[in-house]
Amino acid sequence: MDAGMTADAACRQILFTISVPADQFLGIAKLRAARKLWSRIAEAFGAAEPARAMNLHAVTALRMMSRRDPWVNILRNTVACFAAAVAGAETITVHPFTAAIGPDNALSRRVARNTHVILAEESNLSKVIDPAGGSWYVESRTDEIAKIAWSEFQAIEKDGGIGAAIQQGSLAAKVAAVWAQREKAIATRRDPVTGVSEFPNILETPVELETADVAALRRTAAERLAAARANARVDAAKLAALAAGGDAVVAKAVELAAAGASIGSLAAAFAGAGVTVAPLPSHRLAEAFEALRDAADAYAKAHGAQPTLFLANLGTVAQHTARATFAKNYFETAGIRALTNEGFADAAGCAAAFKASGAKFAILCSADPIYEQMVPAVAPALKAAGCEFLFLAGNPGDKRDAYMAAGVDDFIFLGSNVLDTTRATLARLGVITK
Repeated sequence: MDAGMTADAACRQILFTISVPADQFLGIAKLRAARKLWSRIAEAFGAAEPARAMNLHAVTALRMMSRRDPWVNILRNTVACFAAAVAGAETITVHPFTAAIGPDNALSRRVARNTHVILAEESNLSKVIDPAGGSWYVESRTDEIAKIAWSEFQAIEKDGGIGAAIQQGSLAAKVAAVWAQREKAIATRRDPVTGVSEFPNILETPVELETADVAALRRTAAERLAAARANARVDAAKLAALAAGGDAVVAKAVELAAAGASIGSLAAAFAGAGVTVAPLPSHRLAEAFEALRDAADAYAKAHGAQPTLFLANLGTVAQHTARATFAKNYFETAGIRALTNEGFADAAGCAAAFKASGAKFAILCSADPIYEQMVPAVAPALKAAGCEFLFLAGNPGDKRDAYMAAGVDDFIFLGSNVLDTTRATLARLGVITK
């Protein structure tokens, strides 16, 4: 508007790009809230009602993409694309399911393209106007997000605007605080990441990606840049005049660009003194668990075998299966292979099987009544057989001291910190350093 545009014309020049997570209702409410906020801002600047409509481009969130078991990303993308379509995004980008791994391949590109094609053409999402409208849950959550976001906008304005908030680090601090909360929820699996922190496939086959000729790409880019610079025959004095500003800055920029000025030279003319700021924190939800898996894979490559843990299953299959499955899932999130069996009826048999397995660590798995009967004998027998660290699957309650006195070193159960426990286990096994 300062350059001479009307409010309506200025609004029509703006495209908003917003990421959408695999949380269906949050994604729908998020985009609908964004529309409400922008409409209010455009109204305050005098834009007519038709011009207040947000031109919205939605992108499936990269933070939700996993490198491990990347096939799950297809489901995440589908939910995010569905949410964006229901929320009324004009255009949607679906990232290839291999986005967190590296360059995409023909299959990942095809799946990404067909995700929104199927939702639009077969589910007919594009033929319904605001299908979530009127839903009490969606409407109330939209209002809630809009009010909280508006408060954040006001706080940023109070601090001097977005530039000041970034330079001062206040925005980065808020992002970091939210991530700390989310990281804890992921570590305890309150917010599970399927295929990574839940139901890991420790024997998965990596997806084959296309290998790019990076040297050739750099060479081609350098040739294009050299040609562009050679054609940019704009007098330095004209660029200096552009930097001087004034009411005709936009007109000057258009004139110089038409005369052959490169984007780089125009950017340099506008740059001014320049400011250095710390980047905003950027994370993927799966990154901490995947780092442990990477370390376990590197260990396996160096030693010829994965780090292992022996499942000391006690009693019958019916008695130990639930916790054995839980324990296997728990430790394989960090690339520690669980060595399982049909169960043991006595301490001697369990200890002998542990010794034969070659594992250094073990975990007791069974029902609580079986623990009370067998742990006092089995735990010492496992320690005598060379078990360096012994877990018990389940919350011991008031039996904790008795089990630890028998030789149990730690306990795993729902709500415990999976990331901390498995990281410490890898350290004890010599896979990583503390």
